[in-house]
Amino acid sequence: MTPPDLETWAALSVPEKQAFGERLAKDLPTGFAFAGVIRHELGQIAREVAHFTLAEAKGPAATAWVFVPGGEARLGFDAMMWEPEAEERDSWAGTAEGYGLAPDPIVHLKDVLTPVRTAVLPPLLVEAESREVGWRPADPTDALVKEVLALGKKHLRGRAAGGSSSIGRDGRDVRVRRDEARTLIAEEADDLTPERLAATVRAGGFRYPTDDEWERLCDGGAKTLWRWGEHAPMDRYPTDVSPAEARWRTAWALSGGTLDRPAEGFETDWDLHLRPNALGLCIAQNPYQQEVVENAAGEVVGTRGGDGGCMLCGGAGFLAGWLPLATAWREPDFCGLDSEVALYPGHTFGRRVLELG
Repeated sequence: MTPPDLETWAALSVPEKQAFGERLAKDLPTGFAFAGVIRHELGQIAREVAHFTLAEAKGPAATAWVFVPGGEARLGFDAMMWEPEAEERDSWAGTAEGYGLAPDPIVHLKDVLTPVRTAVLPPLLVEAESREVGWRPADPTDALVKEVLALGKKHLRGRAAGGSSSIGRDGRDVRVRRDEARTLIAEEADDLTPERLAATVRAGGFRYPTDDEWERLCDGGAKTLWRWGEHAPMDRYPTDVSPAEARWRTAWALSGGTLDRPAEGFETDWDLHLRPNALGLCIAQNPYQQEVVENAAGEVVGTRGGDGGCMLCGGAGFLAGWLPLATAWREPDFCGLDSEVALYPGHTFGRRVLELG
């Protein structure tokens, strides 16, 4: 069946979208199932999205996928159209001085945002969440794996994907985590190359999005700097849920990591970057987590959606900490990959897509 483009999809009624989802599920690879149509809204964009699940024999528990119509898409961002608020300019001033960058944030954006352009994109089935690459099932009988699990039992219990414990002995480093009731072990760093990553995802019948596709997946149709709007909070980083947590994190760093986190935690007062976008995708939420993208030849050539946490770790201002989450942000120094250099474990994520003919 021929999937509808974005304009045609928007004109369909919800029952028609549900009927399409049911028909499409019959043509998808084994393991896919239609899960229904859900309305998603972020910023000024709202869409009804067809959701699917995928149960894989050797994979994790069923993963969530969404249908993304193809067609013509306007991508990129014109920095001259952005009007920074006073707090954003103040935040940038300190960063520019400390890092030797252009004092005007708009001048800087012109260098790090992709240009405005139009692209014709194929219809896709897309994983709703990206997953950290470089992990494989661990051998539960391995002595060092068992020791890591024993030492990290408290640390790993209840942790989200990415929480891990590690140990090194006799020249061997092992990093283990619990993920959806499975024990995973980190791949050897030298094995995590762009070429191997592309080959692995294709062996499963999928690929990673291209640069253009990733931007459309991120913006959900929004034309603003970030998918939720033109501005971000200037009193915390994306990794902080509130100004109170931002202040605590600074105090924690100054204490040398000895300051305890408040038992009551911190109450969230702004979380637009953590919500699914209008396409139902959780994307560009954390600057530490970079998603890989491919070129037309199917080679993994770069990353999007983060800088590996460089600006946050470097103590840059809040605006600099939020910019890597901007849809069109593609800083060459942070987003390029060398096919001969292994990827950095812990910060590299992948979002599989299935192109629909």
